[in-house]
Amino acid sequence: MTAWLRMIICFGLALMLCSLLVTGEISLFVHPKFRWLIGVSIAFLMILGLIQLWNLDGKEMHTIRHWSYAIVLLPLILFVVVPPKALDASIAAKKGVTYMDSKAIAKQKESAKQTEKEDPGEDVVQSFRKKVEPLKKKSIIEIDEENYGELYTLIYSFPSELKGKKIKVKGFVYLDPNIQQNEFVLGRFTVTCCTADASVIGFVFKTEKPFKENQWLEATGTIQTRKENGADVPVIRLDSYELIPAPKDPYVYF
Repeated sequence: MTAWLRMIICFGLALMLCSLLVTGEISLFVHPKFRWLIGVSIAFLMILGLIQLWNLDGKEMHTIRHWSYAIVLLPLILFVVVPPKALDASIAAKKGVTYMDSKAIAKQKESAKQTEKEDPGEDVVQSFRKKVEPLKKKSIIEIDEENYGELYTLIYSFPSELKGKKIKVKGFVYLDPNIQQNEFVLGRFTVTCCTADASVIGFVFKTEKPFKENQWLEATGTIQTRKENGADVPVIRLDSYELIPAPKDPYVYF
């Protein structure tokens, strides 16, 4: 009986992972660069299942308590009972959102200056500033999944240089109680390894129009600045927007 149960668990977990890969929902759990590890896991589970199939009529070599099987069955049960779902604003509220962090910006610039002193041949600030110049020539700065991390860093590091520029960006609405009532955060989850280490970054938009949390927008706005802790931080004036469905893969990767 236990050999049958182990075989069912192995094949069941393998089929679950195959389903997530085929539907693309595996990206809701792990970084795409680790998909090959999921493939290895599927192969390993299939081999274990075949071994159990081979040993169905054999003698049990050791006893495993039934509660141990319950632990292994838990992922299968959750997969059936709770459909895969992307992280949303409720998780953002628990994890916190990175935006308008003037202290971090000041610290980053100070770190860059220190690096320059230690290695004069490597001017980090100037290297970043060179990337800002091409953005000034664009009629609109379009932020997508591929360039989100870099453009986010540039806009928050050099908001004064990009003041007045228009940007277009997609994200979900997060109503942070720590910002002004006529503002909202248009955020994205970033994933380094898996959703367990996911964090939220985003842009603060200013508008008189109310939005609901978790609405997905493609927003176009104009970069403005204001002083926070003695540093300029970007605030985006919302010019236009379009309600969009959540993308199949809602995360961005650095």
